[in-house]
Amino acid sequence: MAQSFAQAETDTPLSGKVIVITGATSGIGLSLTRMLSKLGGTVVALGRSPSKLAEIRDDIPTVQTVQVDLVDLESVATAAEYISRMHERIDILVNNAGIHDGFDNLFGEYETKQGYDQVFGVNYLSHFLLTEKIAPTIMNSSNPIVVQVSSLYHWAVDGSDLRPVGGKPPLASQKGGSHGFLVFRSTRSYANTKLAQILHSRALKRRHPLLSKAQIVNVCPAWVLTKIQRNGGIFKHFLGLGAYDVNGWGVASILLAIFDNKKETNTDFYTNTRVSDIFSHLMAFQTGWMYKLGIRDVLGNFMAFCVLLTQRLLPDARGTATSPPSYDERLGDALYDWSMSAVESFL
Repeated sequence: MAQSFAQAETDTPLSGKVIVITGATSGIGLSLTRMLSKLGGTVVALGRSPSKLAEIRDDIPTVQTVQVDLVDLESVATAAEYISRMHERIDILVNNAGIHDGFDNLFGEYETKQGYDQVFGVNYLSHFLLTEKIAPTIMNSSNPIVVQVSSLYHWAVDGSDLRPVGGKPPLASQKGGSHGFLVFRSTRSYANTKLAQILHSRALKRRHPLLSKAQIVNVCPAWVLTKIQRNGGIFKHFLGLGAYDVNGWGVASILLAIFDNKKETNTDFYTNTRVSDIFSHLMAFQTGWMYKLGIRDVLGNFMAFCVLLTQRLLPDARGTATSPPSYDERLGDALYDWSMSAVESFL
């Protein structure tokens, strides 16, 4: 009997843990919902589609679902308040939901209900608000963890689009996001949000009165077969070349970030492939004028394509360094202060 009980505990290491996951109705979010539920966690799955949320409840009876539309900060605030009423504590928050317009939004016509660039609003600002709203509930946990699903692709931008200038919102937050060259508008938009997530996580550790004591980590799943791009487009045709399985190695870095002992690794960014070292070394010498001229865009997209072709050759869930701008505390503080002002009316 004792042996059976010990085996049961080993099989369910997340028993009693409450886990909130955004973007839980498909892709990485759905895979995590299934896996973490099997490991004993009580998963609160956030998604936009009522029918897909119903499918999750039918498939995994232990999962709790919350409908939220991340293009509307009011919807995010309502969902956060509902979650805090549902549970006295949240042990793990996974800010996973994300969109990428690919080349379907070259002219930047998509915006959130509050008028922000839609990719920026969904990938970054909605999660900023959600994290702030449920921070007190997170800190009721004995071992709180916040996971930001970011990307190595944050190396493709230099941080200049995220800095508020002259009292104006950051360029990345404005409808259409970064101007750049036409074909790079959407890729810059996506990369800016991933850099913003990393800056946010580190600003939280420095400045948040509650979450400074939490384990806050960033992850890059590398290339994974998901439905992240809004309408598919040309982007989806390349994924099959070397993308990881969303129900396999595609979530390895996220699981490592959750279960790793941060005191030993002393890292806050995890990825799924050793190819990331090559990517970062080649991108580390970029300068501001290279970004203005689009050289950084070309190199970043070329390196991202190389990662897609080679990542399966060097799979390795591990901690790694991030881009120099991601460690810029002045940039992180400026973005944090502006973001607080942007969501203030919803707190």
